[in-house]
Amino acid sequence: MIRREKPAVPATPLDVVHIRLGSFFLFFAIAVGALGVVSNVPWLTAAMGVVAVITIIDIVLAMRRQRAREAEGEEGSDGLE
Repeated sequence: MIRREKPAVPATPLDVVHIRLGSFFLFFAIAVGALGVVSNVPWLTAAMGVVAVITIIDIVLAMRRQRAREAEGEEGSDGLE
């Protein structure tokens, strides 16, 4: 008999990828933006600022999708807590 269990985390792999890769891109954008400030290259700093804002928005949206799925899971819980 095959027993199917719910996953331990209600996140989809796509949400996890968005959050993990997003955090990497955010770190990279901040580091390169700081390098642009130090080397006095304003266009590089501005570009990395735009990349950082877009990445933050993407991470926030992925986290909101996760929370929405968690809320759905609480309502339709099978008692597997």
